[in-house]
Amino acid sequence: MEIILSAVIMVFLLVMLDTFLPRMAPFFLLIFFFLLLAQLAFRVAIPLLQELPLAWDGPGARQIRLIAGSAFLFYLSASFRDMLGEIGYGPIGRLSHMAVQLMLVGVWLGEFRETASVLTSLLP
Repeated sequence: MEIILSAVIMVFLLVMLDTFLPRMAPFFLLIFFFLLLAQLAFRVAIPLLQELPLAWDGPGARQIRLIAGSAFLFYLSASFRDMLGEIGYGPIGRLSHMAVQLMLVGVWLGEFRETASVLTSLLP
């Protein structure tokens, strides 16, 4: 409920800012987007990602956490890219999305390296 109330207040403030300072509205939209995103991430997504492996005690709990975290980061990056594109900063949005993709590849390369070493140790 607190997140919804914060979002409503942010939208009201953004409408007021758009009325009085129309050239600064995209800047404040970006700030409000990050504030709302931080609230959602720290109150909903991160606790869910922390509890997810506890629901699964099998051998793939770490991979489940990586898949869920990767999907979450990719979705946030795509929404950020789209939002920056809408306010006229498309190249910066594409660049940030590419950076997140490269970071995710780097995270998964460590997992693939470990899996490859286990598989090669099984070979005669």
